[in-house]
Amino acid sequence: MRAKRGMAWLGLLFAAACGSSEQSAPTAQRVSLGEGTVAVVGSESISASSVRSIASAQHLSLEAARDFAVQDSLIAQASDTHLSPAEVRVVSRGELSRALYEELEHAARAKGPPTDAEVEELTRARWLEFDRPAAARTSHAVVMVDKGTDSARAKELAERVLKAVQGAKDEAEFMAKAKAVPSDGLSVRVESLPPVSEDGRPVTPDAPAPAEMRFDTTFSKAANAIPKVGELSPITETRFGFHVIFLAERTPALRVPLEERRKRLAQPIIVRRIQQAEAQILASARTQHPVEISRAAESLTAAVQVRR
Repeated sequence: MRAKRGMAWLGLLFAAACGSSEQSAPTAQRVSLGEGTVAVVGSESISASSVRSIASAQHLSLEAARDFAVQDSLIAQASDTHLSPAEVRVVSRGELSRALYEELEHAARAKGPPTDAEVEELTRARWLEFDRPAAARTSHAVVMVDKGTDSARAKELAERVLKAVQGAKDEAEFMAKAKAVPSDGLSVRVESLPPVSEDGRPVTPDAPAPAEMRFDTTFSKAANAIPKVGELSPITETRFGFHVIFLAERTPALRVPLEERRKRLAQPIIVRRIQQAEAQILASARTQHPVEISRAAESLTAAVQVRR
């Protein structure tokens, strides 16, 4: 039996029915059929096993499953009369894909509630939402040590910057005082930075940074070691140069309890299970059916006229 066609094909039946508004659709006739056959729709037979499969998959009564199968066959045969063979093949492949994904979803849900391991794995991927560490939001002045820069001169300038910014009441005053120190020809960068955890992760839930982005670990530890908001770090040397760091704000850690995470991550974990099963199927399919793409694929597809 054919897989279920999409609801879009109902328009085909509706258009055909509207051709004669005074005629009603003929009712199904009760007749004797072959063993194991529950209905015949045009040239297509519907078996009892198919109806049982539909009832089981869709959680329907046998009668509802039978009516579903009859409607499915009617739509499929109506589609065949309105579509070209090529279009039918495309639709059929789409139906098979949809049927497979329905099976994958059913299998994913059958595994039961999210396990602790699944919750922890997704928590690590979505740590900004569920397992956020404490972080320090800072401004800093860094005397850059580029190739050829005299490191001793750079450190001496950083010491003068540190002395100049002592007692700054807020970020604005810190930055203004740092910028006012003569650079003596060295490169000095004064800027405000987003919150950063001790291990270097940007803690920016409203605008997540790329997963691989990290601040320098030495800088991150120094920023988080500043005791109080409004205080300064000692001069901190990193691979970039010598930093003077002002703590503007400390953001607290966020740890969502396990059971709350399990509840909120239930659907994403179902999706993750489906994706993992899909990846296995695709890997196996690529092994059995190697994919080759024409070198001229882009130019060939660009010339295709898409019907609107």
